Amino acid sequence: DAYRIQSSEELESIGWSGHGEELREGAVIAIEWARMIRPALGDDFLWVEIEHAPAGRRISLSAEGNWRDKMPQFKSLLQASGAMMIEEEEPLR
Repeated sequence: DAYRIQSSEELESIGWSGHGEELREGAVIAIEWARMIRPALGDDFLWVEIEHAPAGRRISLSAEGNWRDKMPQFKSLLQASGAMMIEEEEPLR
């Protein structure tokens, strides 16, 4: 939960270092309120937003860096799982 993170020093104090090296080391990290630390995410990430919708849930995906190559397979897996209204959005800047 990045909601209360106030500075890069505070982010580093909980084990996050540099510009998202953890994300490039094969780990999957889910971050709530990730917009609060967007500059610290680095270049390679998959942004997932899940919202309530009239027919269930709306899942929006935005891929950055090496995640762009993985998107077709990832979307296929989500659709096979029964997720509804999967949308691919423009990369975040």
